[in-house]
Amino acid sequence: MRTWSAAVLLVLLAVAPAWADRGVVRLTSGQRVSGEIIAYEPGRRVVIRGADGRAYEYPASAIVEVRIEGSGTSGVAPAPPAPNAAPVPRAASGGPAAPPSGGPDVPAPPGDYAGPAPQLGAPTGPPPPSPEAQAARREQLLEQRRTLQAQEEPSLTMPIAFLATGVALLVTGAVFIEAGDFDDHADGRDYWGDGRCDPDFDDDCRWSGAMLQGFLTMLAGGVFAGIGAGTFIPRMIQRGKRRKQLRRIDRELRLNGWAGPESAGLRLQLRF
Repeated sequence: MRTWSAAVLLVLLAVAPAWADRGVVRLTSGQRVSGEIIAYEPGRRVVIRGADGRAYEYPASAIVEVRIEGSGTSGVAPAPPAPNAAPVPRAASGGPAAPPSGGPDVPAPPGDYAGPAPQLGAPTGPPPPSPEAQAARREQLLEQRRTLQAQEEPSLTMPIAFLATGVALLVTGAVFIEAGDFDDHADGRDYWGDGRCDPDFDDDCRWSGAMLQGFLTMLAGGVFAGIGAGTFIPRMIQRGKRRKQLRRIDRELRLNGWAGPESAGLRLQLRF
Protein backbone atom coordinates (compact mmCIF):
# COMPACT_ATOMS: atom_id res chain seq x y z
CA MET A 1 0.00 0.00 0.00
CA ARG A 2 2.78 2.39 0.87
CA THR A 3 4.47 1.62 -2.43
CA TRP A 4 1.33 2.56 -4.37
CA SER A 5 0.94 5.77 -2.35
CA ALA A 6 4.50 6.80 -3.07
CA ALA A 7 4.05 6.12 -6.78
CA VAL A 8 0.87 8.20 -6.93
CA LEU A 9 2.62 11.06 -5.12
CA LEU A 10 5.50 11.03 -7.60
CA VAL A 11 3.08 11.10 -10.53
CA LEU A 12 1.24 14.06 -9.02
CA LEU A 13 4.48 15.95 -8.49
CA ALA A 14 5.50 15.22 -12.06
CA VAL A 15 2.30 16.51 -13.64
CA ALA A 16 1.81 19.43 -11.24
CA PRO A 17 3.70 21.91 -13.47
CA ALA A 18 1.35 21.09 -16.31
CA TRP A 19 -1.57 22.28 -14.16
CA ALA A 20 0.12 25.60 -13.31
CA ASP A 21 -1.55 28.76 -14.60
CA ARG A 22 -0.31 30.05 -17.92
CA GLY A 23 -0.77 33.58 -19.04
CA VAL A 24 0.35 36.52 -21.11
CA VAL A 25 1.86 39.73 -19.74
CA ARG A 26 1.57 42.81 -21.94
CA LEU A 27 4.33 45.35 -21.29
CA THR A 28 4.26 49.11 -21.59
CA SER A 29 6.44 48.81 -24.69
CA GLY A 30 3.56 47.08 -26.50
CA GLN A 31 5.13 43.63 -26.59
CA ARG A 32 3.95 40.48 -24.84
CA VAL A 33 5.58 37.90 -22.59
CA SER A 34 3.90 34.49 -22.50
CA GLY A 35 4.64 31.57 -20.24
CA GLU A 36 3.89 30.04 -16.85
CA ILE A 37 2.78 32.47 -14.14
CA ILE A 38 4.91 31.69 -11.08
CA ALA A 39 3.86 34.57 -8.86
CA TYR A 40 1.31 37.33 -9.35
CA GLU A 41 0.94 40.19 -6.87
CA PRO A 42 -1.54 42.72 -8.30
CA GLY A 43 -0.16 46.23 -8.22
CA ARG A 44 3.36 45.05 -7.33
CA ARG A 45 4.96 42.46 -9.60
CA VAL A 46 4.57 39.43 -11.85
CA VAL A 47 7.02 36.51 -12.11
CA ILE A 48 6.67 34.47 -15.29
CA ARG A 49 8.66 31.56 -16.69
CA GLY A 50 9.61 32.15 -20.30
CA ALA A 51 9.93 29.74 -23.20
CA ASP A 52 13.57 29.08 -22.30
CA GLY A 53 12.61 27.83 -18.84
CA ARG A 54 14.01 30.85 -16.97
CA ALA A 55 11.96 32.99 -14.62
CA TYR A 56 11.59 36.75 -15.20
CA GLU A 57 10.21 39.35 -12.87
CA TYR A 58 8.47 42.53 -14.06
CA PRO A 59 7.43 45.39 -11.76
CA ALA A 60 3.92 46.83 -11.96
CA SER A 61 5.24 50.00 -13.60
CA ALA A 62 6.34 47.95 -16.63
CA ILE A 63 3.03 46.07 -17.04
CA VAL A 64 -0.12 47.16 -18.84
CA GLU A 65 -2.18 43.96 -18.54
CA VAL A 66 -1.90 40.42 -17.18
CA ARG A 67 -4.07 37.76 -18.85
CA ILE A 68 -4.26 34.39 -17.06
CA GLU A 69 -5.73 31.51 -19.02
CA GLY A 70 -8.98 30.24 -17.57
CA SER A 71 -9.46 33.17 -15.18
CA GLY A 72 -10.01 36.08 -17.52
CA THR A 73 -8.07 39.30 -17.60
CA SER A 74 -6.58 41.02 -14.59
CA GLY A 75 -5.56 44.61 -14.99
CA VAL A 76 -2.56 46.07 -13.20
CA ALA A 77 -2.51 49.70 -12.09
CA PRO A 78 1.03 50.76 -12.89
CA ALA A 79 2.80 53.43 -10.92
CA PRO A 80 3.94 56.45 -12.94
CA PRO A 81 7.39 55.58 -14.29
CA ALA A 82 10.34 57.85 -13.73
CA PRO A 83 11.46 59.96 -16.70
CA ASN A 84 13.49 57.97 -19.22
CA ALA A 85 13.15 54.85 -17.04
CA ALA A 86 13.05 51.46 -18.76
CA PRO A 87 11.49 48.34 -17.18
CA VAL A 88 14.11 45.87 -16.05
CA PRO A 89 13.37 42.13 -16.34
CA ARG A 90 14.96 40.17 -13.52
CA ALA A 91 15.60 36.50 -12.98
CA ALA A 92 14.22 34.64 -9.97
CA SER A 93 17.65 34.97 -8.30
CA GLY A 94 17.21 38.74 -8.19
CA GLY A 95 19.87 39.79 -10.71
CA PRO A 96 19.27 41.15 -14.22
CA ALA A 97 18.47 38.41 -16.69
CA ALA A 98 19.40 38.18 -20.34
CA PRO A 99 16.41 38.27 -22.66
CA PRO A 100 15.41 34.76 -23.83
CA SER A 101 15.06 34.05 -27.51
CA GLY A 102 12.70 31.92 -29.58
CA GLY A 103 8.96 31.42 -29.65
CA PRO A 104 6.26 33.38 -31.46
CA ASP A 105 5.97 35.74 -28.52
CA VAL A 106 8.93 37.75 -27.38
CA PRO A 107 9.36 37.00 -23.66
CA ALA A 108 11.71 39.91 -23.00
CA PRO A 109 11.99 42.56 -25.71
CA PRO A 110 15.52 43.82 -26.30
CA GLY A 111 14.34 47.39 -25.78
CA ASP A 112 13.13 46.52 -22.28
CA TYR A 113 16.30 44.76 -21.22
CA ALA A 114 18.65 46.68 -18.99
CA GLY A 115 22.12 45.37 -18.30
CA PRO A 116 24.29 46.20 -15.30
CA ALA A 117 23.96 49.84 -14.31
CA PRO A 118 27.08 51.98 -14.87
CA GLN A 119 29.13 52.68 -11.80
CA LEU A 120 28.92 56.08 -10.20
CA GLY A 121 31.80 58.32 -11.18
CA ALA A 122 32.48 56.42 -14.39
CA PRO A 123 33.86 58.64 -17.17
CA THR A 124 31.27 59.89 -19.64
CA GLY A 125 31.49 61.40 -23.08
CA PRO A 126 33.21 60.17 -26.22
CA PRO A 127 35.98 57.61 -25.81
CA PRO A 128 39.57 58.86 -25.98
CA PRO A 129 41.23 58.72 -29.39
CA SER A 130 43.21 55.64 -30.26
CA PRO A 131 47.02 55.67 -30.04
CA GLU A 132 47.17 55.71 -33.83
CA ALA A 133 44.96 58.82 -33.98
CA GLN A 134 47.04 60.52 -31.27
CA ALA A 135 50.26 59.76 -33.14
CA ALA A 136 48.78 61.12 -36.38
CA ARG A 137 47.65 64.30 -34.61
CA ARG A 138 51.09 64.79 -33.05
CA GLU A 139 52.80 64.43 -36.43
CA GLN A 140 50.34 66.88 -37.94
CA LEU A 141 51.08 69.47 -35.25
CA LEU A 142 54.83 68.98 -35.57
CA GLU A 143 54.61 69.35 -39.34
CA GLN A 144 52.65 72.60 -38.97
CA ARG A 145 55.23 73.82 -36.49
CA ARG A 146 58.14 73.00 -38.80
CA THR A 147 56.39 74.78 -41.67
CA LEU A 148 55.86 77.92 -39.59
CA GLN A 149 59.43 77.89 -38.33
CA ALA A 150 60.74 77.53 -41.88
CA GLN A 151 58.93 80.72 -42.85
CA GLU A 152 61.04 83.71 -41.90
CA GLU A 153 59.37 86.47 -39.98
CA PRO A 154 58.84 89.65 -41.98
CA SER A 155 61.81 91.93 -41.43
CA LEU A 156 61.27 95.27 -39.70
CA THR A 157 64.61 96.79 -40.72
CA MET A 158 63.31 98.73 -43.69
CA PRO A 159 60.14 100.09 -41.99
CA ILE A 160 62.09 101.21 -38.93
CA ALA A 161 64.76 102.87 -41.11
CA PHE A 162 62.12 104.76 -43.10
CA LEU A 163 60.33 105.85 -39.92
CA ALA A 164 63.54 107.08 -38.31
CA THR A 165 64.57 108.94 -41.47
CA GLY A 166 61.17 110.55 -41.81
CA VAL A 167 61.12 111.74 -38.19
CA ALA A 168 64.65 113.16 -38.55
CA LEU A 169 63.72 115.03 -41.73
CA LEU A 170 60.58 116.45 -40.13
CA VAL A 171 62.54 117.79 -37.18
CA THR A 172 65.27 119.23 -39.42
CA GLY A 173 62.77 120.97 -41.69
CA ALA A 174 60.99 122.48 -38.71
CA VAL A 175 64.29 123.90 -37.46
CA PHE A 176 65.05 125.43 -40.88
CA ILE A 177 61.64 127.07 -41.07
CA GLU A 178 61.89 128.43 -37.55
CA ALA A 179 65.33 129.91 -38.19
CA GLY A 180 64.49 131.42 -41.60
CA ASP A 181 63.11 134.94 -42.30
CA PHE A 182 60.79 136.40 -44.89
CA ASP A 183 62.51 138.41 -47.67
CA ASP A 184 61.07 141.51 -49.38
CA HIS A 185 62.23 141.32 -52.99
CA ALA A 186 59.86 144.05 -54.25
CA ASP A 187 60.54 147.34 -52.48
CA GLY A 188 62.93 146.43 -49.68
CA ARG A 189 60.81 148.13 -47.06
CA ASP A 190 61.82 147.40 -43.52
CA TYR A 191 59.18 148.16 -40.89
CA TRP A 192 61.18 146.89 -37.93
CA GLY A 193 64.61 148.17 -38.84
CA ASP A 194 66.22 144.75 -38.65
CA GLY A 195 66.15 143.75 -42.31
CA ARG A 196 63.14 141.45 -41.95
CA CYS A 197 59.93 141.60 -43.92
CA ASP A 198 56.72 141.46 -41.94
CA PRO A 199 53.96 139.64 -43.89
CA ASP A 200 51.34 141.44 -41.80
CA PHE A 201 52.25 144.79 -43.38
CA ASP A 202 53.90 143.88 -46.69
CA ASP A 203 52.17 141.76 -49.32
CA ASP A 204 55.44 141.24 -51.18
CA CYS A 205 57.06 139.18 -48.41
CA ARG A 206 58.40 135.87 -49.66
CA TRP A 207 59.95 132.85 -48.02
CA SER A 208 63.67 132.95 -47.70
CA GLY A 209 65.87 130.17 -49.05
CA ALA A 210 66.28 128.64 -45.59
CA MET A 211 62.53 128.51 -45.03
CA LEU A 212 61.94 126.96 -48.44
CA GLN A 213 64.62 124.38 -47.73
CA GLY A 214 62.98 123.56 -44.40
CA PHE A 215 59.58 123.09 -46.05
CA LEU A 216 60.97 120.73 -48.67
CA THR A 217 62.83 118.81 -45.97
CA MET A 218 59.65 118.35 -43.94
CA LEU A 219 57.79 117.22 -47.07
CA ALA A 220 60.39 114.54 -47.70
CA GLY A 221 60.25 113.53 -44.04
CA GLY A 222 56.48 113.05 -44.25
CA VAL A 223 56.88 110.79 -47.30
CA PHE A 224 59.52 108.66 -45.57
CA ALA A 225 57.47 108.41 -42.38
CA GLY A 226 54.35 107.39 -44.35
CA ILE A 227 56.23 104.64 -46.18
CA GLY A 228 57.73 103.39 -42.91
CA ALA A 229 54.39 103.30 -41.09
CA GLY A 230 52.63 101.71 -44.08
CA THR A 231 55.06 98.79 -44.11
CA PHE A 232 55.68 98.50 -40.35
CA ILE A 233 52.06 97.88 -39.28
CA PRO A 234 51.25 95.02 -41.75
CA ARG A 235 54.52 93.27 -40.96
CA MET A 236 53.87 93.48 -37.24
CA ILE A 237 50.41 91.93 -37.79
CA GLN A 238 51.96 89.06 -39.79
CA ARG A 239 54.55 88.41 -37.09
CA GLY A 240 51.85 88.40 -34.41
CA LYS A 241 49.72 85.85 -36.31
CA ARG A 242 52.70 83.56 -36.85
CA ARG A 243 53.71 83.64 -33.19
CA LYS A 244 50.10 83.06 -32.09
CA GLN A 245 49.90 79.91 -34.23
CA LEU A 246 53.18 78.65 -32.79
CA ARG A 247 51.96 79.24 -29.23
CA ARG A 248 48.71 77.36 -29.95
CA ILE A 249 50.60 74.36 -31.35
CA ASP A 250 53.07 74.33 -28.43
CA ARG A 251 50.19 74.55 -25.93
CA GLU A 252 48.41 71.55 -27.46
CA LEU A 253 51.65 69.56 -27.55
CA ARG A 254 52.33 70.28 -23.88
CA LEU A 255 48.76 69.54 -22.75
CA ASN A 256 48.86 66.11 -24.41
CA GLY A 257 52.36 65.30 -23.22
CA TRP A 258 53.74 65.35 -26.76
CA ALA A 259 56.24 68.16 -26.27
CA GLY A 260 59.72 67.12 -27.31
CA PRO A 261 63.07 68.89 -27.58
CA GLU A 262 61.87 70.63 -30.72
CA SER A 263 58.89 72.26 -28.95
CA ALA A 264 60.02 72.61 -25.33
CA GLY A 265 62.42 74.91 -23.57
CA LEU A 266 63.20 78.62 -23.76
CA ARG A 267 63.95 80.18 -27.11
CA LEU A 268 65.16 83.72 -27.72
CA GLN A 269 65.13 85.15 -31.20
CA LEU A 270 65.89 88.74 -32.13
CA ARG A 271 65.12 89.86 -35.66
CA PHE A 272 64.57 93.33 -37.07
